[in-house]
Amino acid sequence: ERCQAEKWIYGMGTRQNNTTRAGETWTGTSMRRTTSFRHTITVAERVVEVVKTEGGLLLTMSTGLWGYDRPKEFAPVESLRKRLRDGAPLYYRIRFYQPGVVRIELTDSDGLQAEKPEFFLLNPPTMDVQIEEAEHTVTTLFGDYRFEIEKGTRGIGPFKFKVFDKQGEDIFENENQEDGMVFFNYPPGKMTDTAIGESWFRECIALSADERIYGFGEKFHPLDKRNRDVSIWHTDACGSLRDSSYKNIPLYLSTRGYGALFHSPAAMRFEVGSHDTSCIGVDVHDDRTDYFIIPGNKQQILQSYAQLTGKPAMPPRWSFGLWMSKCTYESETEVREVVDRFKELDIPL
Repeated sequence: ERCQAEKWIYGMGTRQNNTTRAGETWTGTSMRRTTSFRHTITVAERVVEVVKTEGGLLLTMSTGLWGYDRPKEFAPVESLRKRLRDGAPLYYRIRFYQPGVVRIELTDSDGLQAEKPEFFLLNPPTMDVQIEEAEHTVTTLFGDYRFEIEKGTRGIGPFKFKVFDKQGEDIFENENQEDGMVFFNYPPGKMTDTAIGESWFRECIALSADERIYGFGEKFHPLDKRNRDVSIWHTDACGSLRDSSYKNIPLYLSTRGYGALFHSPAAMRFEVGSHDTSCIGVDVHDDRTDYFIIPGNKQQILQSYAQLTGKPAMPPRWSFGLWMSKCTYESETEVREVVDRFKELDIPL
């Protein structure tokens, strides 16, 4: 071993030079990882208990602790991910609200017990729903839609949940694969950066080939956010050439027939098909992921969004008058000159 940093062993056929770069170790044509993973993630693998609650469900999930790394050069799959052992339980809390909205929370035992303030919600009423549990699935009817949970059964399929419209078309599903195997992306769960010891929660939402994604508030990208990384964090934009912006809104609309509203004041990052073309990866730097799936067309989605968050009040009458704005004043004298000019023109300040 030549260094204690990350070390990779590649077998790529011929190589133009035989020197070992920092971070690499070579042994013939073998390919394997020789140190710990940069990220670990507690992956929700299977439903082990279903408890019916007022207006919804509480799912207890068995998990696996996985080691993950982003793909690097020609690194093999087995060096990028590995199931290390069983993990601590995770919990999905699912609630159904009028007029046909699904709220999904993923957290651990600490987050489950913590009282979380409603960041921007109007406490909408829950729906009376019909819940049917079978051996491998749980099905809930809410309004014109059906919410179906696949429990994650070996030999049958991984844990997933889907939303179907009244025609039976699936309009939303989370992205997961058997035993947490999502090649170019991290699966849903609790992620930890082992280098700095920071943890956060992640969701992974399926993205179809012809799907378009719009929203996220003030952004300086093209209207369709597909193939983009989008950050949600209010900050000084300092222009329009960066991802930073003042007016972020954690809501996006999909042409598949749903909207997703994420409920958190924490920093968020959306990988909209940018790392895996079949997935929207969402990192929420909070003690849970908490989001609403709002089925419908664009008008229906925005109406439901307004019912969840409230409509703006009518601004005062004076605010409809003249607005004047200036970035900076160089001196007190300049300010006084502007004020005097307003008085001269009979413009109220």
